[in-house]
Amino acid sequence: MVYHRQTGGDEYSRQAMAAPIRVKVEKGKGGKVTISEGEYTSEGFALEGLDPLKRTPAGLACYYVGPTPSSNSYPNFFYSGSYVRPTRYNPLSDNKPAALCPVVNNTAGSVVGYKYFNTNKFQKKTDYTLVVNLTPEGVDATVRVLLGDPVKGTELGRLTLNKHMAQVPTDVRVPVGRIRPKQGKQALYFVFESATQGKSVCELNSFLFTE
Repeated sequence: MVYHRQTGGDEYSRQAMAAPIRVKVEKGKGGKVTISEGEYTSEGFALEGLDPLKRTPAGLACYYVGPTPSSNSYPNFFYSGSYVRPTRYNPLSDNKPAALCPVVNNTAGSVVGYKYFNTNKFQKKTDYTLVVNLTPEGVDATVRVLLGDPVKGTELGRLTLNKHMAQVPTDVRVPVGRIRPKQGKQALYFVFESATQGKSVCELNSFLFTE
């Protein structure tokens, strides 16, 4: 099933996405057709889950919340926390894929999530580092990285931002050690924490795990 979902701060920005559905047919008298719902994920056509060892554009986030609920007044949306900023480009002259849209307005209390990653890609005896490309915004902050659940998930590591960092796209490396492969797929979440309320700590651009 192909669909689109709202991005940015108004009704006119859309991101195309795809999700699998299952159709079950029961033949005979009293038979019926049952069609499952498509889940709202980051996968698209990667049905076995995203590859954590390949760079994931932040704009594929399927879960983002702020410290307070969002609101809207047509045609505009208002966020207290994270959202995907759309990138409009000319495909004839630009080579930046629309998927590179950053996640912005990452204020204290915001959570950004990606469903799902194929954790079978991780090797049992290999240490990994999470490389996060972000743009600092002059705020002291901590970003926690959780696997599985935004509250009770396994914390893989934390990255620290300080107000003196240059406000340019930067790779921040977070040693996460060994990640035990799990059957199935797992979600990944970024939780933003800061003593400074109401101010974005960074723009999230992309990330990947490396050996």
